[in-house]
Amino acid sequence: MGSTDFLEVRGTQNVRDNEVLIHPNDGCDLGIMKTSYPAKIYLNATQEQFESGTGDPVDGHILLKNECHTGTIELSQCQCARLGNPSRARLTCQDGKILVSL
Repeated sequence: MGSTDFLEVRGTQNVRDNEVLIHPNDGCDLGIMKTSYPAKIYLNATQEQFESGTGDPVDGHILLKNECHTGTIELSQCQCARLGNPSRARLTCQDGKILVSL
C-alpha cells in the first residue's frame, strides 16, 4: 500500500467527477507509473471501509499529468464539495483502490 504526504487540493471544472489528477512524481509515492490508472475512488471514507472495500466508491481513474503541480491533487468541484472543500488531502493506493482522506 502506498500513500502520499498531504497534497494541496484544487477544485477545477476541468476534472470529471470520476477522476483524480496528480503530478507523476506524486504518483511514484503510490507506486503508479502509468499515465492513467483505473481505480475505485473512496472520498473521505474510513480506513476500515477502504481496506474492506465497503462504503460508496466511484469507479474512475487516477491520472498522472505534468500540467498538475507537484504536491497538488486536482479534483472536480463536486468532489471538493463532498469533502467539505478541504485545503489538503492525502492519497492512499491499495489493490486498485484510491482513498482521498483529510
